[in-house]
Amino acid sequence: MKKQISFKLFILVSLSILINNLSFSQTYKIVDPGQTKCYNDSLVITCPSTGQALFGQDAQYVTNPNNYTLGTDSKTVYDNNTQLTWMRSPNMTNTPPVKIDRMSIHAAYNWVATVNAANYGGFNDWRIPNVKELYSLYCGFGTDPGGSNTISASALTPFIDTNYFKFAYGIVANGERLIDQQYMSTNIFILDPSESGHAKDFGVNFSDGRIKGYDTIDVLSNLTKTFYVQLVRGATTYGVNNFVDNADSTISDIATGLMWSKYDNGSGMNWENALDWVQAKNAANYLGYNDWRMPNIKELHSIVDYSHAPDYDSLPAINVNFFHCSSIINEAGKDDFPYYWSSTTHAGYTTTNNGGGDANYIAFGRALGWPTTKTYWVDVHGAGAQRSDPKIGPPYSYATIHKDTVGGIVYTGNSHGPQGDAIRGSNYTRLVRNITNNTGINDGKNTDFINVYPNPAKDKFTITFNNNKHKVSIEMYNSFGCKVKELQTNNTRSINININDLPNGIYYIRINTDNVVFTYKLIKD
Repeated sequence: MKKQISFKLFILVSLSILINNLSFSQTYKIVDPGQTKCYNDSLVITCPSTGQALFGQDAQYVTNPNNYTLGTDSKTVYDNNTQLTWMRSPNMTNTPPVKIDRMSIHAAYNWVATVNAANYGGFNDWRIPNVKELYSLYCGFGTDPGGSNTISASALTPFIDTNYFKFAYGIVANGERLIDQQYMSTNIFILDPSESGHAKDFGVNFSDGRIKGYDTIDVLSNLTKTFYVQLVRGATTYGVNNFVDNADSTISDIATGLMWSKYDNGSGMNWENALDWVQAKNAANYLGYNDWRMPNIKELHSIVDYSHAPDYDSLPAINVNFFHCSSIINEAGKDDFPYYWSSTTHAGYTTTNNGGGDANYIAFGRALGWPTTKTYWVDVHGAGAQRSDPKIGPPYSYATIHKDTVGGIVYTGNSHGPQGDAIRGSNYTRLVRNITNNTGINDGKNTDFINVYPNPAKDKFTITFNNNKHKVSIEMYNSFGCKVKELQTNNTRSINININDLPNGIYYIRINTDNVVFTYKLIKD
């Protein structure tokens, strides 16, 4: 009896997990970056058509555009996509932020208590956002001033919607850089301390449009790093994935409504070639679909898992229970994981239409840099950083070239910028598409391997395969986790299952055929 109870409890728990995975509820709705222009490897261009080079850029796919509602007291902003409420500015004066508003991590947590005690905006449940919540505010129409402090702030566009949020660039006259606008999240780089010897906090910079792990102690001045802190309130489910392995080399994220390829493309490519590779996969109906795209930068960021890092557990910053990530040897001669392209151009300030030479990427391995304080490569910004790379490969006239000899092999790398970011111009790609039905599992596609129809069904349904299956076992469970049907058959390509005896409702079908398992959601009405 005890074994029977334990087995039934196991089935109930398993089905509870399955049901949660199958319910198609977008608890993590990714806000579109809002990029409206298409680019080649330097210039703004007319957006290409399907089949042409450079087709498939961010601007050519729009989902969940910015949709904000300003609070009646003008102190808060409600995001109708994410259902999160934000302070309009990282201060309680509701004014564009200035240097005095910046604070250390320790001070930030004390400030949260102050804001809640003041019942700011009529709420007392404010908190510091995690990096995925914070990055939901990122807008891809910004322009990066680069390292220049001579550009007028009035000529720049920040990477946040200033129609709703208060923003200001650093004031050069006060000794700041234009880009000194790092906003703090709750995500501390998992390596504490990191290679710099200090903890890193992942922050979003809305002046240059990047996510980086910032040292909490400045390595040059030895002073405590300070950040702007834009508080949020609302459900804490935003940014939490709900992955399901469809057992066909695709992974569905029920939380975001996106389906991903389990495997990446397996090699580095420049940006144009990566876009062309996606088109070739669609022409080949890859994995049964022809609507794949290169993810925009916010979609790509949605699958980052900040609990992993190469120097922490030898894993990429992604859930390896679901995704395969190619291995590379990096510029330092170490085993590592790639940068991955997005379809989002990282536009720079320009007066001559030549600011489109870079595209955004996520470092799922080390975000390498050769900072001035080091004489070797380090994971300067942390696995999971979002930076940008030239769309074409080296040589780069502006780069510093470093050579490392490891085991008799010379490794060459290019670096650029204040932290000596490693620039490659040749990165990897992972495919994404929208889930188009309400199950999220196998997406109801008319795959050449298995098909379940009709769905919804009344008295019976049919399971068909593309070829003869030696052994098939089928189990049906109701929404309470109770097994209601079970059958086995051999040497078949089609099975009809009578469900006339079952009440209307939702059922889950587990199909094991030649040791390959599929799960389908069936509605009986």
